[in-house]
Amino acid sequence: MVSPLLNVHIFLSPFTHESRALKESRSLVSANLFDGVLFAALWKPALEEHEKVDSSRSIWRIKLRTKGLPVIHFAKYFEWMARITFQTRKKSVPVVHVHSLTALPAGVFFKWIRKAKLVYDAHELETESNGLTGSRKQIYKLLERFLISSVDEVLVVGDAIADWYRKTYSLDNVHVVRNIPDIASQSNFEGLTDLAMLPSLKRSLKIPAKETLFIYQGGIFAGRGIQILLEAFSQLPADRHIVFMGYGELEDLVKDYAAKFSNIHFFPAVPPAEVLSYTRTADVGISLIENTCLSYYYCLPNKVFEYMAAGLPIIVSDFPEMAKLVDTHRVGWKSSVNIESVARLVQSLTPEDMAQARADVLIARQLYSWEFEQEKLLEVYRSVLSSR
Repeated sequence: MVSPLLNVHIFLSPFTHESRALKESRSLVSANLFDGVLFAALWKPALEEHEKVDSSRSIWRIKLRTKGLPVIHFAKYFEWMARITFQTRKKSVPVVHVHSLTALPAGVFFKWIRKAKLVYDAHELETESNGLTGSRKQIYKLLERFLISSVDEVLVVGDAIADWYRKTYSLDNVHVVRNIPDIASQSNFEGLTDLAMLPSLKRSLKIPAKETLFIYQGGIFAGRGIQILLEAFSQLPADRHIVFMGYGELEDLVKDYAAKFSNIHFFPAVPPAEVLSYTRTADVGISLIENTCLSYYYCLPNKVFEYMAAGLPIIVSDFPEMAKLVDTHRVGWKSSVNIESVARLVQSLTPEDMAQARADVLIARQLYSWEFEQEKLLEVYRSVLSSR
């Protein structure tokens, strides 16, 4: 009798907002490559130790016996990775999939002990990420360079990052799987026929239908252009609105500006399955990443694809990946990341400009769907499984 195949995904985090891993695992199970998926993570108070995602996927947040030791301690990490490896010893695990550089040592350990194939899913340019400096950055660089040869396949989120990994480590096993949303898993309130019951940001925020609403959705954190957008819109006419839909450390700053300026709004984060239903009621989406690190400079954020999926034209930072998307498909506009450039661009956009860009978005978004993007992931996994 053939043992059921389990795919183990490792996170050095509590696993709370991991949309990429959820859609990847859904695709792997739907393609019948695995019978089940286990997300091995870290326990955090107020979260369940064992949680079911669905009938074939589950989360195990490991409660460490060594949790009383300092936050960064080798014994805690060793306990964590050893328990992942040995608690699954009775399962057939042909592939282990790690989702960060900090989880990579655990993946390599699992591979060595269990003779599994190892997939390294770099969600960003891991050694050039925001806030990574000094000796910690040097340790990360040494760690990745030392362990990368043990990886069977590398997944990255964009072409520029793929080129960096290929050049830096002389790799030929790097594959781009972009962070495109899985629209099929999101509710669009299609069953509702009463328009008054459909989500509407303009109606909720009491914005006249003829006025223009720009939206920033996602984490309200430093490095995401939040303060630049606040200052830019505080200088614009009252009919140019922006709404920040999400949560984060700069949430109070947004609320302060919203109290002072009638065209600046805050809207609390909504459940992931409802995001697009709200987003599509805005007019233009904004992804204004700041050039604080090479990872940000090379990024291609998932919110860009979410805006397009919602039918919105986009304003993006004039960085390589985002600029290429805009230039190729004419789905929006590029801006330098400063107050004056953003304000000038937003003020210049006419209804005709936005209507044309929206029409181009509706064409281009057919090329950017998880239904197509997942085939790259499945091809990598089929190759790995066939080489066992």
